[in-house]
Amino acid sequence: MKIKLSLAAFTAISALSSSVYAGDDSSLFKYANGDVEASMYGLVDAAFINVNHSLGLNNALPNQAYPFAGASNTATSKTALVNGGLSDSRMGIKGAYRLTDDVKAIFNVESGFDITNMQINNAAKTLARNSGTGANSTVNADSSLNGGLFDRAAWVGMASKSYGSLTAGTQNSPVKDAIGEYDPAPSDTFSPFGESGTVGGGMGSSEASRMHNSVKYATNSINGFTASIAYQFGNDIATNYGNQYAAKIAYNSGSFGVTAAYSKAKDAVVAGNGTVLDTISLSLYDVEGYLIAAKYKPMTDLTIKAGYEHFTRKDPTDAIANPGSLWGIQVTKLNYGFSGATLNGGKSQDFDVPFIGGDYNFTSKLNLALGYYNESIGNLTNTAGKSGDIKVYTSILKYAYNSNLDLYAAATINNFSGDAYPATSKATNINAYAVGARVKF
Repeated sequence: MKIKLSLAAFTAISALSSSVYAGDDSSLFKYANGDVEASMYGLVDAAFINVNHSLGLNNALPNQAYPFAGASNTATSKTALVNGGLSDSRMGIKGAYRLTDDVKAIFNVESGFDITNMQINNAAKTLARNSGTGANSTVNADSSLNGGLFDRAAWVGMASKSYGSLTAGTQNSPVKDAIGEYDPAPSDTFSPFGESGTVGGGMGSSEASRMHNSVKYATNSINGFTASIAYQFGNDIATNYGNQYAAKIAYNSGSFGVTAAYSKAKDAVVAGNGTVLDTISLSLYDVEGYLIAAKYKPMTDLTIKAGYEHFTRKDPTDAIANPGSLWGIQVTKLNYGFSGATLNGGKSQDFDVPFIGGDYNFTSKLNLALGYYNESIGNLTNTAGKSGDIKVYTSILKYAYNSNLDLYAAATINNFSGDAYPATSKATNINAYAVGARVKF
């Protein structure tokens, strides 16, 4: 049977939109016709935020205010309306087509955007605009969201009631999936795991937190146990260089949960500022790491979460030629890890991120989440003056007005120390406070 989903579904969706607006399933539009199902969903999140030390806030970055990235000690206080205090604003379409009683075809595409200017998330653009003569004018960072229409997700696959699911395309690393579930104070602006893909699933490379050109298998729950494994062909430059594989296993009993995850990527890409305005640089690393985490509910309204993440960056395996451009932006420099223009494979650096916290429901609508995170950066091999620590204290008070609307107040305190963050040039305390609203549809 031929599937004619796009035109037929969206014609029906348009006609039925007034009667199927956002219910408890948080879908704006739903379409069902026999064996075919499709829904449009998303969220919009806006916040007023104040950061005591920051460059100009940048609305092309998924998280415009970025306290975890640090700032110069001469950077001033900034107050602004920003996108995505808790969650990056997004819109997606997901659907399924029943093939048999046991098997269905499934798909998901999802786009992240900024509500202040309605542009697609594009971290690479922030790096390019802060290169050369534009250096350090606005907040900028690397990310797995670099201007692609469906950078957040774009995959298709099969799901079975008996055997689990197999998907292909652009999708979360299993490590990112695990961190999302065990982060004690989940937020795209106030948790390090939400702010930075490097620690938030990429295990040393933000770009690796979402796996392109990948296949992923996930089991169904079997007596509380679940597992997934994914493989990426190549890196962000080309499918014939490097690779990445990641896996996780988890157990949930209701009151107790535990997970372990692992990721290893060869020739992983990390983007940076270029040598001239409107260009970027690329660095290649071999990265490898693991995560262990647990959660426990000692009472109905209290959940405690804790975990430990470790990863290592190394000089890359392969010498790859400068691709000329990536994500539609000119590349003016390519580095082989820590060794620059010469591939020698001799340097590495370890990172450790223990975390603990949890949340408490004061009422069925009012929730307080607290989190403590400590990224410890080890010395670069044979090089002094690169170690440091970032201690992060986060609190999020959220009021669920209904199933579609969250009102929140949030705060994060980021303390920087060590040789990597000299007080003579960098702010050692960066604090951010915000109030906002998140609407799910």
